[in-house]
Amino acid sequence: MLHKFPFSVRRPYEKLRRFPQGFLVLGDAISSFNPTYGQGMTSAALQAAELDKLLTQGTSLAQMALAFFKAAAKVIDIPWQLAVGEDFRYAETSGPKPAGVDLINKYMARVHRASLHDEVVCCAFLKVMNLMAPPTTLFHPTIVWRVMKYGCNARRAEQSAQAALAYN
Repeated sequence: MLHKFPFSVRRPYEKLRRFPQGFLVLGDAISSFNPTYGQGMTSAALQAAELDKLLTQGTSLAQMALAFFKAAAKVIDIPWQLAVGEDFRYAETSGPKPAGVDLINKYMARVHRASLHDEVVCCAFLKVMNLMAPPTTLFHPTIVWRVMKYGCNARRAEQSAQAALAYN
């Protein structure tokens, strides 16, 4: 599949001091993600929910844009961090690499493997990827223990299989 934008884009409207009154942008106009991750529509829907909150609270039109862009930035932060981290798995990715990305990617590789065998890890992972829970939930002690436990069990099983093959 061919994508019009071969890279993710984030426009930091929240850093503006002013914006034309009566106008707003959201969704891909603020941030567009690699469609492989499937987070663009969810991000846009969550941004719309933040706009609804501001309208319900009676935020004035004069303050609407700045208040909305600040709220939208908080929504975008999570899928942006997930996408950027995942992109840095590939050598072709350029740009400043956030600190700790390699360590997190190593852990996430273990989460991926464990999610194939552990229902609790899989559920936690899917909630994060679908923006229903923050990424920090994957670092809850229960999840970390299950991920590491699976890693140890998988290593033992692999060593046993290799020993059996060597014996035969």
